[in-house]
Amino acid sequence: MTASNEPETTVMERVFALGFACAATAFAAGIVALTALQIGLPPSDTAYGQDLRSVFPDPFVVRVWLALVLTGGVIAFGFAVPLLWPVQLSKAFPWVACVTLVAAGAGSFVRAPLGPILGLVAGIAAMIWARSRVDWRISEQ
Repeated sequence: MTASNEPETTVMERVFALGFACAATAFAAGIVALTALQIGLPPSDTAYGQDLRSVFPDPFVVRVWLALVLTGGVIAFGFAVPLLWPVQLSKAFPWVACVTLVAAGAGSFVRAPLGPILGLVAGIAAMIWARSRVDWRISEQ
């Protein structure tokens, strides 16, 4: 039993929770980055003024976007398992997701390809910070 408010989970449940959180955050960061890119397009661009539903049918956009999202999610999962394993996920997930999404959006406004990369780096930094929080640790009894 853990001393925290978080219920006890099995190893598989914890791995699934970390994987799902990484995939969902990577997907959301990809949407944020793509939206920021769309907003920042100049009027001379042929995609100017299009919403996301009209951008996704473009095979180039889907391939590049999907590659970035999947790669970011897999890399994030590789960091999340060792960094967030001893942490209360109910406290760490919201923090890491918010930091990742804000960084992805801000980076995309500066330079489009920078958004997902900056989001990933900021998310890893947020995981490191969450792990360093002693009051967020799961303590075994």
